[in-house]
Amino acid sequence: MERHYPGSSSFIRVAFSKRSFPEEAIQGIVSSVSESTMKHYDGWFKRWWVFCIEAHHDPWVYSLSHFINFLNKQAQSGKSFSAVNSCKAALSFILPISSTDEPLIKRYLKGIYNQNPPKPKYDTTWDPYPVLSFLEKLVPLDRLTLEQLSYKLVTLLALISAHRVQTLSKIKIHNIIRFEDRLEILIPDRIKSSGKNRQQPVLKIPFFLDKPELCLATCILFYIEKTKSFREEGYDTLILTHKRPFHAASSQTISRWIKHTLKMSGISTEQYSGHSVRHAATSAANRGGVSVEEIRKRAGWTEKSATFNRFYNRPLAVPPDLFARGLLKGSNVNS
Repeated sequence: MERHYPGSSSFIRVAFSKRSFPEEAIQGIVSSVSESTMKHYDGWFKRWWVFCIEAHHDPWVYSLSHFINFLNKQAQSGKSFSAVNSCKAALSFILPISSTDEPLIKRYLKGIYNQNPPKPKYDTTWDPYPVLSFLEKLVPLDRLTLEQLSYKLVTLLALISAHRVQTLSKIKIHNIIRFEDRLEILIPDRIKSSGKNRQQPVLKIPFFLDKPELCLATCILFYIEKTKSFREEGYDTLILTHKRPFHAASSQTISRWIKHTLKMSGISTEQYSGHSVRHAATSAANRGGVSVEEIRKRAGWTEKSATFNRFYNRPLAVPPDLFARGLLKGSNVNS
């Protein structure tokens, strides 16, 4: 048996080939998996491959006991329930798990859930005000370096759109439509929230005339003009790296820029990552009176999704001595 992991695509192809699927059908199955999902699967496939090789077990052959042992190894190594469940989903894609085994596997996963239930990444969130105050000072746009302009652009985009950085990385200039009072940005590319019968997001960015220093629509148009000379013919991705050679900025790069902006604004980046902007933006909108339905729509969650209430709607972080100081102040004790 081959001892070197062949890669996710080849692994999937062999798995279905061994089950006598025709090549045309296998090609369709492989094509159904998005690039991001394939990368995610690849990590679990590789772990499964090593586990099977060490146990002298064929990686393409399903065995309930071997499957449960592998899941249990992930749980015992400290993986969360979400990770173990994700592992199960990845392997279920290529292994012929019998319907009679599914109830037992679900029962096992329920035990993992009870032992280590999933928790929100953040118990609190930060107030967008310091970040907006910092961005407001990055003016005029024509005097900013490309690096400063890029940081302002992506952070305002993340805050005002409340979308993932993956979505921001997919913005194409030809999909930006200008209206008198707003920009609308179409996202036809497949993203994490894409699915059958789900509408692709449309980011609606108003011209913020009352506060031009924070007008994202103006910033986008200026950025397009500023970077025009850096773009090769046909190079349409909106967000580029700010150093030569210029190319499309990845999700990881955009997240790193946002995190740097948070740090420059006084937000603790040891506690909060670039993705925390999504928590801060949606929580602030909710505190400002925006309905949960509108927040779901704007952030790309479905109408029935409980994601916002379960994982994103967080109170503001407060100083650890706030209660003590308030108590002493209320008791007229000098602190």
